[in-house]
Amino acid sequence: MLAEKAKIRICSGASQFSEFTNLTGKNWEFSLNPEELKTLISPILERTLNSVKLAMADAKLKPDEIDEIVLVGGSTRVPWIKQNLS
Repeated sequence: MLAEKAKIRICSGASQFSEFTNLTGKNWEFSLNPEELKTLISPILERTLNSVKLAMADAKLKPDEIDEIVLVGGSTRVPWIKQNLS
């Protein structure tokens, strides 16, 4: 839940500093800003968009033939995903 809150805060334009304790009891901390997050998730975003393009090609659909996109999951709040899909 802490990671989800951090993601929402970073996507809203704020930097995030967090400290976590992993399962072994070791503490670690990090600081992340929106541009750093975007750099980290870019490869995942590219793979996601490629999957969308393949699905559209399989369905023989063009972007202007799609009326609505339903996004599901926590990462749908990431603005770059919405921007790239539209």
